[in-house]
Amino acid sequence: MFRIILSRLTQGVLVLFVLLTLTFFLVRQLPGSPFQSERQLAPHIEAKLNETYGLDKPVHIQYVNYLKSVAKGDLMPSMKRETREVSEIIGQAFPVSATLGVCAMAIAVGIGIPAGVIAAVRRNSFADYAAMVGALVGICVPTFVIGPLLATYFGINLGWFRVAGWGQPGDLVLPALTLALPTAAYIARLTRSGMLEVMSQDFIRTARAKGLPESTIIVRHALRGGLVPVVAFLGPAFAAIISGSFVIESIFQIPGMGQHFVQAPGDRDYTLLQGIVLLFGVLIVAANILSDLATLWLNPRARTADNK
Repeated sequence: MFRIILSRLTQGVLVLFVLLTLTFFLVRQLPGSPFQSERQLAPHIEAKLNETYGLDKPVHIQYVNYLKSVAKGDLMPSMKRETREVSEIIGQAFPVSATLGVCAMAIAVGIGIPAGVIAAVRRNSFADYAAMVGALVGICVPTFVIGPLLATYFGINLGWFRVAGWGQPGDLVLPALTLALPTAAYIARLTRSGMLEVMSQDFIRTARAKGLPESTIIVRHALRGGLVPVVAFLGPAFAAIISGSFVIESIFQIPGMGQHFVQAPGDRDYTLLQGIVLLFGVLIVAANILSDLATLWLNPRARTADNK
C-alpha cells in the first residue's frame, strides 16, 4: 500500500510540474503586457514596472525565479492588484468556492446514491425508469440553465431564497443545488450499473438462498462492491465541481474564485492566473489520489493488481 501511495504522489508532483511549466509559458503568449491599459503609461514607468516584477529578464530566467518562489510557498504579488499577494487573494476567495463545492458534493452524493440503489433494486419498474429519466435530464441540462430556473422559481416566485449575494445561510442553497444536480445524475447512473453487476454475482445468490433479508444483502454485501465505480468518479467530480463553479458564482454573484479565474486572463495578470491554475491542479491531483486510495480499499482485487 505504501508503494502505491508513493507512486501516486510521485505522479502527482510530476503532473503539477508539467502543469506549472505549460501555464507559465502559455500565459506569456497572451497579446500585450500586464501593464497595458486604456491610459498609456510613460515608457520609463512601464520599464520600472517590468523591472519590479522581473519581466525585463529573459523568459527562462523568469521561469527559474518563479519555480524558486513556488518552492518556497510564495506565489508572488499580483501584477494588476497593487500591494496584494496572490496567496492573499486566493486565501480570501477560495474558502467561499470550497464551501460551495463541498455542499454541492454532499447534495450530489445524497441524491445520486439512493436514486441509483433504488433503480437497481427495482429494476425495470416505474422507480427505475423515473430515476434514470431524471438522471438523463440532469446530465443534458447545463448548469447555466438550471441556475436561472431555480432562481426564478424559488427566489422570485416563491421568495424562499435570495437570487444573488453571499453571507446568509440560505444563500448557499440554490447555487449548491444547481452545481450538484448534474453530478448527482452521473452518480445515480454509475451506482445503478455498479449495483446491478454486483447483485448478479454468485455470492449474492448464495446470501438470498440462506434466507437473508433483502435489505441486509444490499447494505452488507452489495453496496461496497457496487459503489466502487462511484468512488472512482468522486475524485474527478469533486475537482470538476470546484473548478467549474465559476459559472454558478457568476450567476448568483458569489465572491469566490470564479471572478478571478475569469478576470485574470483578460487583465494579463500572469502571477494570479498561474496561482489559480496551480491551486486547481493541486486540488485535482489530491482528489484523484484520495479517490484511487478509496477504490483500492473497497476493491481488494484492484489493490492486488496494482501491487504487481
